[in-house]
Amino acid sequence: MTMKSLLGILALTALATTGCAQLSAGFDDAGTYQCLEHRIDADVLAAETPIGDLTGDAATMLAEAKWDDGSALVLEEDAGWYLAAQGDESILVMRTLSAEEISGPRDFGLPGSNREVVLVQWLEGAPNAADGWYVWANSYCPLTIDLGGLEVPIVALDPAHKPSSDATDLQLLVTEVACNSGQPADGRVKLVSLVETEDSVTVTIGVKPNSGTATCPSNPATPFTVELADPLGDRTIIDGTRGEPLAAP
Repeated sequence: MTMKSLLGILALTALATTGCAQLSAGFDDAGTYQCLEHRIDADVLAAETPIGDLTGDAATMLAEAKWDDGSALVLEEDAGWYLAAQGDESILVMRTLSAEEISGPRDFGLPGSNREVVLVQWLEGAPNAADGWYVWANSYCPLTIDLGGLEVPIVALDPAHKPSSDATDLQLLVTEVACNSGQPADGRVKLVSLVETEDSVTVTIGVKPNSGTATCPSNPATPFTVELADPLGDRTIIDGTRGEPLAAP
């Protein structure tokens, strides 16, 4: 999932459509968003502070950051990079992908990725690297709401059971992103919320993490049915975690 990281310095666990003010209307109000395991405060996301406007520690972190081969991190300001999160020993910056980049081929990153993120962290005491600011991860990910203790899966309508206007349920395919030894997430798929209005049906699905050890081949989709209070009609079906219409794969 990472394009460049500190794999040459130490073994790492992979960190697994605009700013908040411009998010799809389907997005639920949330205090925290995420790209994989990166947590992003809604207020920071809404501000979209360009990296060129950063000062103090934030500016120092980016200015001194380097890759594991010693080369400097270079982020072009006109590429649209902005602050996503900052701590005492780390900074996360993000940019929104263009429609062409979203639909184009990539060597890594999750399906539906609409952001690129770069995480810079302080490294100290490594046996074969000087103390300093390093690029810890660089990846593509979809911006989603933060489901707390639940993981955000990939959700799609089951193409074998496309809902008609008189449908009173939605038959979904839920694909767990986290490692699960290539097995479905049976029994761990949870309906977080279902919001029905005159114009839309917003369904938010989470997956309870697997507490055991697992290998990381791709996981198959898990069928999951959501019962509706009223027939679907011509309402739009929205993935509540991403604020985007659901589609068949």
